Amino acid sequence: MGFFKFLTGETVDEKKITTYLHLMWLVMCQDGEQSDSENIYIRNYIASLNLNKFHTNRIMKKMTNITMDEALETAKKLSDNEKNELINKMMELAKIDGKLDGEEAFMISGIAKILDLDIDKVVNEMITTYGLDENELDNVIENFNNKKNIKNNTTQSVTNEEKVVISLGLMKLVAISDNDINKSEKRYISSYLSDFSLEERKRIASKLDKLDTKTILNNALELDDEYREELLLKLMDLAKSDGKLDSNEAVIIMSVAHKLNISVDSVVEVMINDYDLNETELQQRMDQIDGKNNEAPDPKFNEREPIGFKKSNISTKPQVSKEPIGFNNNNNCSDCGSEQKGNKFCTKCGKKM
Repeated sequence: MGFFKFLTGETVDEKKITTYLHLMWLVMCQDGEQSDSENIYIRNYIASLNLNKFHTNRIMKKMTNITMDEALETAKKLSDNEKNELINKMMELAKIDGKLDGEEAFMISGIAKILDLDIDKVVNEMITTYGLDENELDNVIENFNNKKNIKNNTTQSVTNEEKVVISLGLMKLVAISDNDINKSEKRYISSYLSDFSLEERKRIASKLDKLDTKTILNNALELDDEYREELLLKLMDLAKSDGKLDSNEAVIIMSVAHKLNISVDSVVEVMINDYDLNETELQQRMDQIDGKNNEAPDPKFNEREPIGFKKSNISTKPQVSKEPIGFNNNNNCSDCGSEQKGNKFCTKCGKKM
């Protein structure tokens, strides 16, 4: 029986590892980018598990396919020690680029609350051990509550001009997926704005310039379901305007669909059937994003999951370990000379140890 369990991968707790990776990845994405030091931390964590290529590839596949809610449901079933380990790893990961900021702390605190951990202990750990600025966290919480109150107290829908700003922001993401906005795409966007006066266009452009990608995606969540679907079709039309909806454009559209809580599978089906997306090309691109190749795996993360979390009203008070997670064997990197604690990749220069 043990032999068959080995063949099927049941001897590796893939569900637990997948959950760890997915929630750690959410913390990585809070500042809108993934630093080299964060990716090295994740690679060192995966390397420390001593997984073979089969398990690594399967876990990375599962990690990108599960949702945040699924990961949190699994995390709720972890033991107290495993929950504490997970929170410690998220704090280490957030600090690895030099600073555990308020957005990351807010995310970690929210996950800790959902896991029934003592938030006060978790926050105190982030302040005393990881250098969190408490005022910065307070500001993030205040902004979150203000936005929540505004949303709950207003019945005003998104204005047409706001819809245009959101639409143009997402169109820009699709258009620059190949590092250039071509003439066909410019004509499509100009046609989309044809009903607006020059003054209105300038005002829209000014608003768009003040928004980053994360804000645009968050604002898109205010759109109603009907307009979300209409917007995705516009993005597909734009991508196909130069004759081909390619895999890079498809990945961006899939990411937007996921953020807007629209079935990615349905969107892919429309792109294949109605917009002539090459399914093989898309799969190859997805494999490339997931870090799959014929060599030993070098796992990397992608941006196919939404950023955010849902808060829970449940609260108990188990202890959060203050002992940092790490490795015990000391050695120095042969390239930069920095001390490493048993890591398989240097956390400073990225060289394989």
